[in-house]
Amino acid sequence: MKRIITFASATALAAALLFSAAAQESPVTVEIIKPEEGQRLIPESEIELEVFVSQGHELAEVEVFVDGVSIGSRKAAPFVFPLAQVVPGSVHRIRAVARTTGGNQAVDTLVLREDAGSGYTVRVELITLYASITDAEGNYVRGLTQDDFALEEDGRPQEIAFFTSEATPLTGALLMDVSSSMIGERMVRAQSAASDLVRTLIKKEDQAMVLGFDHRLLMYQPLTNDVETLVRSIYMMGPNGGTALYDAVAGTARKLFKLKGKRVIVVLSDGDDTDSRFSFDEVLDYLQKTSVLVYSVGLQTLTVAQTQQHETQSTMRQLRTMAEISGGQAYFPSFISHLPGIYGAIGRDLRSQYTIAYYSNNKVRDGKWREITLKVRSRPDLVVRHRKGYYATP
Repeated sequence: MKRIITFASATALAAALLFSAAAQESPVTVEIIKPEEGQRLIPESEIELEVFVSQGHELAEVEVFVDGVSIGSRKAAPFVFPLAQVVPGSVHRIRAVARTTGGNQAVDTLVLREDAGSGYTVRVELITLYASITDAEGNYVRGLTQDDFALEEDGRPQEIAFFTSEATPLTGALLMDVSSSMIGERMVRAQSAASDLVRTLIKKEDQAMVLGFDHRLLMYQPLTNDVETLVRSIYMMGPNGGTALYDAVAGTARKLFKLKGKRVIVVLSDGDDTDSRFSFDEVLDYLQKTSVLVYSVGLQTLTVAQTQQHETQSTMRQLRTMAEISGGQAYFPSFISHLPGIYGAIGRDLRSQYTIAYYSNNKVRDGKWREITLKVRSRPDLVVRHRKGYYATP
């Protein structure tokens, strides 16, 4: 009989699966504590932040943006920012960014919408899609505008509230299999390709973490945008133990869940899951609730014993399903030398996506699954890839 797992219990289980001796939180956090829900955003309002920096780290600055415009920065508390003016509109976006001298970064975002006639504002959920658009030959299609897209939720047309074709800042996790089957050239090639990916993909506005997994989830480098620090952590990995793929993906999604930006997991594995406490259905449900992009790279085709073919094909299908339902892609190289090309393709895909967001016109928060459909109006021949939907969590 299929087990049922709630989001709350999945979160607790994923947290428990993190390897406590290695798991570390980001050395800087920021949270918008004012304005509060129900307050109106008007000139002379104050935006107040709570900032925490871990011992051994130094704060460089905290900057606040309102409706995309910087209203100032601070290098020390109190982190209070008076608001001189408000751009007219029914929706306002506050974004706070805290940076350390070591290159770590934390972001918090608050979206407020005015209720018609009330003069007050309420927090609303902005549903965000990252859409890859390709033609029949697989070439990325650029230059589309907001008017080119038609968006529906459960068959009901939705109004696009935010659109950009510019690259969106990444909050990524590189998740690598470090089980005993990765010993030798496979690990060396994987580390080299992963290092190239980090060097080409992570820019000043991006941040990433590096994790590995055997029968545990291991944190090698917490969130940072220092590329060389990330690369060094990749070469710290050493193969050992079994394979807990599902637990690792769920635990990594949990690490990304409350972070801002385009949340992405790039996972590489060469084996079938042998040690997870999560089932595949449970981790799939968890991914749908955390709304992270998954790019999976499976090395199962490289050395497959005849007796393992059934299990291997099942794992490959699961890696593909995890990627497709999130809006990402799955890759299965025939040779280990193909890894640099695959990681390059992942980087191009992430940098070629359109960012599209909307507020659902279905206001019922019943916890049910909402299916999202995005099409290019004038080009039905184009392939549009994005996450399949979301749960309308109360």
